[in-house]
Amino acid sequence: MRRFIVYFLVVLLAVILQSNFFSLIFPNQWCGNLVLMLVVVGTLMDGFEPFLGWTILAGVFFDLASFSFLGQSVIIFTLASYGVSFFSKRFAMEIRGSGLLWVVFFVIMSTLGERILMFWWQFGFTWSDKNFSNFFPWTSGIFCALVFNFLVFFGWLWLLRRLRKYLGVGPVK
Repeated sequence: MRRFIVYFLVVLLAVILQSNFFSLIFPNQWCGNLVLMLVVVGTLMDGFEPFLGWTILAGVFFDLASFSFLGQSVIIFTLASYGVSFFSKRFAMEIRGSGLLWVVFFVIMSTLGERILMFWWQFGFTWSDKNFSNFFPWTSGIFCALVFNFLVFFGWLWLLRRLRKYLGVGPVK
């Protein structure tokens, strides 16, 4: 029960910070995604199957808080979670030493994957009749979003490790 309450509060905190705080401070294309990085960290710490429910819950809460299509973030978060789980199981990685390179890979691929899917949902397959005036500002913020996501990733990793250690809600990896 403690694990449920702690994870629920952390997911709620991430959604509130992303939708109400960081989206107001940073321009939209520069801001990374706190909730996506929480999903990546949670998947690395717990695995895909135990964290899948939290991934779906985070996606639904984030879609409701950001007034986007319901299920859009759920799909993005689930794909990112599955990809992280797939590669971390195949290479038996740790978040120390050479596993740090995999962390860099996970953050880059999840950020780029999110941006590509959001772009695809915005413009769709019929590109000939769409206005691409938003395309270049969208690409200019990718580097800033990557830096933001790296900082957020290690912040979530530190916070979840501390919470798990002090509250005894799971093994600390």
